[in-house]
Amino acid sequence: MREIRTLELQQSDVPVSWFIDRTHTLRVCQGLLWLTLEGEPDDRWLRAGESVTLPANSTIWISSPEADSRFALASTPPKPWIGAIASYLPRISFGRGRPRVL
Repeated sequence: MREIRTLELQQSDVPVSWFIDRTHTLRVCQGLLWLTLEGEPDDRWLRAGESVTLPANSTIWISSPEADSRFALASTPPKPWIGAIASYLPRISFGRGRPRVL
């Protein structure tokens, strides 16, 4: 299954920061977006219809000079074997005191 979210920036020129936990595709639906991907030297300007792949474990900054700009974020589903491996790993609680395996 793939998750797709459509988002709207309601205020112009107000940057928003997000941590991207897994690979996503960002596609501009309406308006113009300014995108900064932490660690990259150049910013990007994306118009309606343009898209970019956002790598996992990255932080992005998004803004728009126009009010009511819309974009869609689609996540790439994790590989099936990752979920299988994760289900066999012990769960660790970090409450008070020492970490413990649940």
